[in-house]
Amino acid sequence: MEDQLRDLFRNIVEIGGKGITVITAESGPEGVRKARLLCPDLIIMDIRLPIYDGLEAIRRIRGFDANVPIIAVTAYPQYKDRALKAGANHYLQKPVDAKELLDHIHQLMG
Repeated sequence: MEDQLRDLFRNIVEIGGKGITVITAESGPEGVRKARLLCPDLIIMDIRLPIYDGLEAIRRIRGFDANVPIIAVTAYPQYKDRALKAGANHYLQKPVDAKELLDHIHQLMG
């Protein structure tokens, strides 16, 4: 995920998420490693990532954590079905609306 978009998501979630801590990753392997080490309550995964894409990262995360909610994000609507099949709980298309993102987060987090 691009730096600006990561920062935007971080700000949206921290402001609207009432105390949620946000940790970011710049590549598929880094995201998987952080997910394994930090056991997050929620993952927002871009599909287009360096080294291996978000679809592969989601599949790998599902290999060790079947329960963490994952929201897949991409500008390419053709990835929706593949993201859900890989294990994402929700899919959002860029540009992402802040209210829609927070609605999905609140739905997944209870």
